[in-house]
Amino acid sequence: MPSTFARLRLIAGLAVALASPLTLSPVVAGAASSSDSQKFTLDSVTFEGNQRVSTDTLNSIVGLQPGQKVDRDDVVQAFNNVVAEYKKDNVGGSIQPTMRQQGHHMSVVFQITEAAPAPVTVVQPILDHETFTGNAKVSSEKLMPALTIKPGPPVTKEMVIADRDALSSVYKAANVGVMVKPAITNLPEGHIDLNFELDENPPKK
Repeated sequence: MPSTFARLRLIAGLAVALASPLTLSPVVAGAASSSDSQKFTLDSVTFEGNQRVSTDTLNSIVGLQPGQKVDRDDVVQAFNNVVAEYKKDNVGGSIQPTMRQQGHHMSVVFQITEAAPAPVTVVQPILDHETFTGNAKVSSEKLMPALTIKPGPPVTKEMVIADRDALSSVYKAANVGVMVKPAITNLPEGHIDLNFELDENPPKK
């Protein structure tokens, strides 16, 4: 009958919020016993539950290799290495290493629960001015009513495309060829100026 599995529970809380600093305090119960310093032959080290930090990365930093002699202190150091990697990558969650002993052999499993990544918030730019340059054959008075974007509200890519197409339609109605190119100037605090460069002599296709 195989010997009883020995579990070393070293649970560390990692901050879920990515902006928060990670506080890591492995919990090791009791004083070191004679078995704590006993060396075992490491059969394997595996990781379960890791997705945002690759297994190849964890294998490269864990500091444990199958076949080497290890004791509890080696596993604690390996645990600290894994925790440091998660802290460096700003990935929250929890990590629980388990030592499974059988005779003079040991396998180590890191059970990892990763926190979901923080949602990405996309901030749309605010338009300050919308202008056009290069128009000589079609007056600004005819072009201005075609513009739909107004200063103030957030601007999306679809809105810019719609105004570009609207200007092309004005030129088409005037029977004048044109190539319309939006040019965005980024301003402080998420604001932009939008200028439509009008080439009234586009090359013939």
